[in-house]
Amino acid sequence: MDSPSPHINTAANDPANGAVRRASLSTITPGTSKRRVIVVSNRVVKPQHEHVGGLGQALKSALAGSEGLWMGWSGETREKPSVHESTVGNMQFLVRDLTDEDYRCYYRGFSNSVMWPLLHARPDLMAFDPRDLHGYLAVNRHFARQLHAAVREDDIIWVHDYHLLPLAYQARELGVRVPIGLFLHTPVPAPATLSLLPSHQRLLSMLSAYDLIGVQTETDALNLRDYFEREHGARIEDDGRVRLDNGRGFRVKPFPIGIDPDAVAALAANGSRADAGKRDDGIAQVIGVDRLDYTKGIPERLRCIDRLLRDDPQLQGRFRFLQVAPTSRGDVDAYRELADHVEMLVETINTRHCGADGWQPVDCVREALPLRKLAALYRGSKVGLVTPLRDGMNLVAKEYVAAQDPADPGVLVLSSFAGAASELDAALLVNPYDVYGTAHTVARAIAMPKAERRERWQAMMRVIRQNDIHAWSRSFLRQLREARTPARPVAAGRLLVHH
Repeated sequence: MDSPSPHINTAANDPANGAVRRASLSTITPGTSKRRVIVVSNRVVKPQHEHVGGLGQALKSALAGSEGLWMGWSGETREKPSVHESTVGNMQFLVRDLTDEDYRCYYRGFSNSVMWPLLHARPDLMAFDPRDLHGYLAVNRHFARQLHAAVREDDIIWVHDYHLLPLAYQARELGVRVPIGLFLHTPVPAPATLSLLPSHQRLLSMLSAYDLIGVQTETDALNLRDYFEREHGARIEDDGRVRLDNGRGFRVKPFPIGIDPDAVAALAANGSRADAGKRDDGIAQVIGVDRLDYTKGIPERLRCIDRLLRDDPQLQGRFRFLQVAPTSRGDVDAYRELADHVEMLVETINTRHCGADGWQPVDCVREALPLRKLAALYRGSKVGLVTPLRDGMNLVAKEYVAAQDPADPGVLVLSSFAGAASELDAALLVNPYDVYGTAHTVARAIAMPKAERRERWQAMMRVIRQNDIHAWSRSFLRQLREARTPARPVAAGRLLVHH
């Protein structure tokens, strides 16, 4: 999620529910100039759902007001899976259940215990099992069959995230020839890290069946191009196209994802004082909002708060740190251990630094919050502390900025290792592994004068407005339409596909 966002329903908390916010996708009938867009993502979110974030909120926004088809997993597991069709407004939804084994292998196993840590440069946390890879490919084949049955000759297909890397390849095997693009919401690590994935040459070569692969930053694009050059002997052309020996070419380009800043600002401005958590005690609020995930740097952030109070005891009673961290993936060992560790740190810090008047420095909210409430909390916080160890983009950073009062904005403290740092260079950038340096920066943010806060906020808002969710989806879809290449064979291991 990035990733999913912390305001996603915890029952469906998924990093790939994590990233898009309101754009106009259009549809066509034969003979017209517009083309229907089919979106495929791991999870599908219907418009009436409020607790949605990350990819789900982003795609919900991108599809708002347009005709189209959204396909994916229903979020349910059943002994006998069914396909469910529905229509909400002018949007069709086509979702499929998984079996318990599908869930274990495709979702909990290969997607979340192999691809997620790998893409976030944590190969030490990978738990590879060949049975999970088999299940991952099998579920993607199910989705490919659904796609093949639904696609029309004038459609374009937009696939999202690491759960569905083989989907275009498997759809090509079935004869799908329309343009297919992939947007990867996570970071892309260095080629040497990607090559640690068992069977990486076979699995990642399937990406060549896409016409366009979008990533968050130029660094991500360089890493993926370099991987194909190093591991598959590809030639990298001036326009970013990756050309394989068999003649097949596909583009890899950065498309930094945005938000709908006007929608966030409106929610923040209309939020209640209670939603904002404001009190008349003069205490500054510092806020962090993340899914409970080892990529988000929550333990490091808590140690930063501890260090801040150790270095400057006079700050006791002058601020409070609110960490919103809904639990996710409780059936994965690494996440259960993280939850226990965070709980221990919060208790230790509050015991060490509690005030005589009952003040405690840290408040941790473990429930999912709707964007409406989060926007009000952002606006009521003097500092937004967004310090992931690694993140594709991190839309919380952009939401925090968009939610601020233009006359008296807060300060964004942002990890240099979040994709958002490549755009929001007017934030106070930090290395989250440097607890001392981050603590010093938080103290600076709390004390920053209004004139500097306003200048930094205005610079970031210019970028956020220019690169909003509408611009992101329009740019990707326009280039997907232009990226279609002549029919060429696509090889993956022993398989050869013509499309």
